[in-house]
Amino acid sequence: MPGFWLKSMRGWSAARRRWAATLFVLVVTPVAMYTGARMGTVFVQADTESYLAMARGESAMMPFAARQLGPLLARTVAHAVPTPTENAFFDLGVIYLVFFVGTVAFLLVRSGAPAWMVPSVAAMMFWGFQFNALVMPDLLYAALLCGFLLLLRGQQVMAACLLLFPMMLARESTLLTLACFLAADWRDLRRREVVAATVSVLAGWLTVARLTANALPNKEHFPPMVYLLAKVPWNFMRNLLGIGVWANVYPTCDVPRWQMALHLGPLQTVGICGVSGELPGRSFGVGMAIFGLLPVLLWMVRRPAFRTVGRADLLLRFALLYGAVSFLAAPLLGEVFQRLYSYGWPLFLVALPLLLGRAGWNFTSAWAAAGFVGLHGLLAWSLVWAYPTPLFSVAAMGWVLGALLLRATFRRPTLGRLE
Repeated sequence: MPGFWLKSMRGWSAARRRWAATLFVLVVTPVAMYTGARMGTVFVQADTESYLAMARGESAMMPFAARQLGPLLARTVAHAVPTPTENAFFDLGVIYLVFFVGTVAFLLVRSGAPAWMVPSVAAMMFWGFQFNALVMPDLLYAALLCGFLLLLRGQQVMAACLLLFPMMLARESTLLTLACFLAADWRDLRRREVVAATVSVLAGWLTVARLTANALPNKEHFPPMVYLLAKVPWNFMRNLLGIGVWANVYPTCDVPRWQMALHLGPLQTVGICGVSGELPGRSFGVGMAIFGLLPVLLWMVRRPAFRTVGRADLLLRFALLYGAVSFLAAPLLGEVFQRLYSYGWPLFLVALPLLLGRAGWNFTSAWAAAGFVGLHGLLAWSLVWAYPTPLFSVAAMGWVLGALLLRATFRRPTLGRLE
């Protein structure tokens, strides 16, 4: 039985794949719901009031008002059942989560990766964070993105292009999805598919603009895209450099050490409070822990990522590019790092198993595989027992131990074969 975990899932029968995927969903879903609910603040965390207000038919502030689809679905369910708005979000969140977990399980057991990847993907606190943010557009968007990935896998590219329309209604980051889709697959996309994808996103943008004509402006009275772009240098300085940025509309300290005038609507002054390693430490710590040792494992098998060709690899190329950009850009988007780093899930939960399936790498023994899965799970759950400190130290130690374990026990049995 121990040797079973080292075997590729490519040789599994259809019945075994169905049973494994079903068991994955039955285990991961209730654990995610329990841990996500135990975190609390599901309906009172930052920004949730905007989405709850939209679901009740009230006005919300931009850019939250641009994320129309989730509140619209919750409002529809609340009126149809009828049920309180919070219950509608909860019920829909369960549906989104099941589809999300089920899609990852479906793709995982067909990836050709070794069987030990199943507990590796299942044993992460990541799933609980997804359910905890069920009021946010993230879980709905993950479900829509799962549909997009399944369509790419089935070579239903035109249908995937059309799916970008509801995705744009759900979250404006569909602009990134479109850019990654076109960049990853430009050689193999047909002209009509490029046109359909672009028109779908443009139609979604125009629809959102119509629906948000009476939305409340943000505090700075910036256009939504300007607001989102302005967050990048602000968060870069705070989350990566540790520079405490200050503004009159965001008084992060009482008296800034340096300030200058900047006349942009209500934003009149910007400045710097000081330098601290707290936010960078938290940012890097969460980024290194949210997916456990899967980033270290990805580095070991990265070379096949550069050998993907043809329409058969559309899914892999998109998951690689979209996941990598989303993961690396996370600290530039805000300070809720658990949510933001989670946007890179296609890289680790979809692309990595596919790369393992084609690369042929594996552990030299079942004990080494068990040690890796155990250390990986311990690191992935360190967000519970080591957050916020000493998370960075724990994550760094986990990565070092994981890299040493992989270097000592991870081998490619057929050296001349990458595909």
